This record gives sequence, structure tokens and C-alpha cells, in this order.
Amino acid sequence: MIFILLFFINLININYALVCPIYLPQKINSAENYLIKTCQSNCTFSNVLENQDACLGVYYNYSGNIFIKQLSTIQSDEQCLKSKQCILEMDAVNSQAFSCCCSTNNCTLNWTILLTTPTTTYRSILIDHTTKTNVVIIDEEYFSWKLFLIIFSCTLFIILITFIFSLWKSLRNRHENKANTSFRKSSSSSLTTTTSIEQLFFSAQKIISGKNSIVYKGVFNDDIVALKVYQQTDLLIWKNEVTLLKSIKHESIIKILSDGQYNSHLYLILPYYENGTLQSYLREPNRTLTINQCLIFLRSLASALSYLHVGQNKNHMTIVHRDIKSTNILICKNELNLCLADFGIAIALPQVLTEKDFVQIGTMRYMAPELLEGVIAYTHDALYSVDMYALGLVMWEIIRQCDVYPITVYQAPYEEYITNNPGGPSFAAQIYDIVIVRRLRPTLIRQVKDKQYAMIIHELCSLIDSCWTADSDMRMKAQTLAFKLNQLI
Repeated sequence: MIFILLFFINLININYALVCPIYLPQKINSAENYLIKTCQSNCTFSNVLENQDACLGVYYNYSGNIFIKQLSTIQSDEQCLKSKQCILEMDAVNSQAFSCCCSTNNCTLNWTILLTTPTTTYRSILIDHTTKTNVVIIDEEYFSWKLFLIIFSCTLFIILITFIFSLWKSLRNRHENKANTSFRKSSSSSLTTTTSIEQLFFSAQKIISGKNSIVYKGVFNDDIVALKVYQQTDLLIWKNEVTLLKSIKHESIIKILSDGQYNSHLYLILPYYENGTLQSYLREPNRTLTINQCLIFLRSLASALSYLHVGQNKNHMTIVHRDIKSTNILICKNELNLCLADFGIAIALPQVLTEKDFVQIGTMRYMAPELLEGVIAYTHDALYSVDMYALGLVMWEIIRQCDVYPITVYQAPYEEYITNNPGGPSFAAQIYDIVIVRRLRPTLIRQVKDKQYAMIIHELCSLIDSCWTADSDMRMKAQTLAFKLNQLI
């Protein structure tokens, strides 16, 4: 009865939840080269139930007119929750882009931009230079119909619980009778699995050697799989990767098929990706990607990292990967999605961080400036920011291979600045000089000849700038990056 009462109270709270409009533009006006879609006919409205959620709006200035590009909800901080009005803030990288967050009903449909000129308040969405389409604002009365739904749902719930209880009693004896049979089958299955592991180790072919493990290709239960083998000295790394992968469920993060110990070897069985790593895929001669494929690749990575950083796994842990690079990313079979792999040094962040959480972070070429200088702050955001810097470099590797980009020959990050003179400075010393002393980043070409995609390439360059900026506090969050990439597809 207590559970039913709590369920009833939760449904009542829906009537008083914050109302936010959701607006996902898809159509592109090729003549004016901006996104248009009427909120009147395409906006949906969302009840925000989380205490830390707020309305989010993204806007763009086209020829002096402010247009809505995206309306959504977002997990927010205290500042957004205190804001009751949509005050547009200018993007630090792109002066034509604005955003706001606020916590009153439909607040993103009534925005204000603060400029040096008097304040201007906009109450409509401009479709072209001559036409205005009024915004539909949902009042509180819109949700009055839910009272009937609450009563109906509670009645249905009570009936369902009664039915399930009766069904459980009738099936309990049947399950008890089958218990012994199931045990015998389980024993037989265990023997079969052991045989399959033996065959896998016997047929395995070495693919690549890593710092802590060796990856093989083999056959397990008639499927081609990847066998990742650790030595006993790497027990903690193996156990860490097993624990994390079992807690994660995301289409762009590698799945674990099985794990265990065979003789003295600790192992993971993972899906085999015949297209290899992102770096080997991009290195293939004459490799080019369509702009749509580039955007899908970028979106899949941003989505995976947002999932880890926000804590959407089944244990609600926030996870940092700490070694994002193109060799730790795999190409899916259809070549239309990426898969983040190698969680050996990833960690689920505890409430209180210690120095040990900031060791073994990353690969030198992809290491954030604050790590190279040894001045990283011991905070959760600092670790998220390290992942975002490395992701910015991987995004650069991908965008260079887009068929509309002027240069489509693969190059590793910072390779253009590296010299291989015998007796010269070491690779580590050169990376430090390039990133810290000279404050350089890989070259981005922002102007492309194809005007149809000029705005997309320019926007992607701006997003990369926001990921690899030297100031770790100013780097874009994974959730924001995923949100903005969704706008471009």
C-alpha cells in the first residue's frame, strides 16, 4: 500500500512539473543556408521531473534576426535553476551563436538578449524576412486532463499487482519441480563453455600487443571474437575493465561477451570488429568520408562520452575513460558508427578524489596541457576535461578525412610539427614544446569551396576549438557537444 501511495504521489507531481518545449530542426533552406521549421506545428512539450533539470535553448543570428535552432532540456547547475528568464549568452567562440537555460514554464520561447543597445525581447520565431509565426505556449490547464489518467493508472496498477501475485502462486510449484532439471542442464552448459574456451585459446591468432594486454582473434561458440589476455600481474587492470564494461550499456561502447581465467591467463571475450581501429581505417590510402558519415562518427563518440560523464549506466556511476585516442576506437561493421574500447585505465569516479585517480592518464600525443604541466586540479570536472581535450584531437582526425575538407590525407595529431632528427629532442619534449610553450594545435582549415557545407565545416571547427582550448575550465562538456552535433545531422 505504501508503494501504491508513493506511485500516486509521483503521478500527481506531473501536474506541477516544469514545462519545456522540445524543438528539433531538420529541414535546411538551401537558399538562405539556415535552419527553419515552425515551432507551432513541430514543437513538443516535455515535463521535466528531475530536480536538477532546466529548459535549454540554442539560437543563431542570421542577418540581424535571432532564430531558434534547438529547444530541449538539460541536467543543469544551480545557476540555471535560479534563472527564471531566458537571457541569451553569446558563444565564446562564435559570436553569432547564443544559448540560455532557465527554470520557468516555456521560458525558452520568450528570450532576451543583452547587448550594448537597449534590451530587446523576442516573442516569435522568424521564418523569413517578412513572415512571423507565433509561438504556441502551453498553459498549466493543458495538463488538467492528467487527473483522470492518474486515477485510471492507479486502478490499473492495483489490478495488475493482484493478477501477478495470483500468477506467481500458480507457477511457484512448477518452478520448484524444474529446479533439479535446470541444475543438471547448468552443469552440462558449464562443461560446454569450458570446452569452448579451450578451443578459443587453441585457435587464437595474435592481432596486436598493448602495454597491459595482448589481443587475439579466435572462434568462440561458432562466432569470430576478440580475445583480450592479461597476465596475473595486471589483475587489477583486468578486474577494473570487467567491472566497468559490465555496468555499461551503450551502442557506441564495446560490449563484454565473457570473462574469466584460463590456466594462468586472465581474459576478456569481446566482439570482433573486422574494420579495425579508427586510426588504421583512416590511414588506408585514398580514404575519404562523406560529410554525413563524418557527422555520424562524431555524434557516436560524443554520445558515448556524454553517457559516461553524466552517469547514465545502471549503477549511475560517472566514468572517465582517461585514454581516448583513435587506436582505442573501433569501426562498426556497417562503417556508420564508432565504438569506444579499452577501458583498462578508465575509472568510476568516487565522491572524494585522491592523487591516485590522476595517474596513468592517457597517451602523450593526446595528453591535455594541464597534465603535461602537472598542474591539474583534483576535481571531477578536471578529469572530464581531460577526456574532452583528447576527443577534440580525434574529431580533428575525422574531419580531415571528410570529402568536402581541402586535405584528406591522414595525419596523426601534431605530426606536422614533429621532427625526427637523430640526436634531437625526444618525442615527449617536442610535444611539451608544441602544446605548452608554443601553444599550438593541429591546423584547422575553416573555409571550404563547397558552399553547401561551408557552415557545417565552420561549426565543426568551432566545436573542436571548444574541446581542445588550453583553459580546461572553458572546454565544452560532452553532453553539450552531443546536443550541438545532433543539430547538424
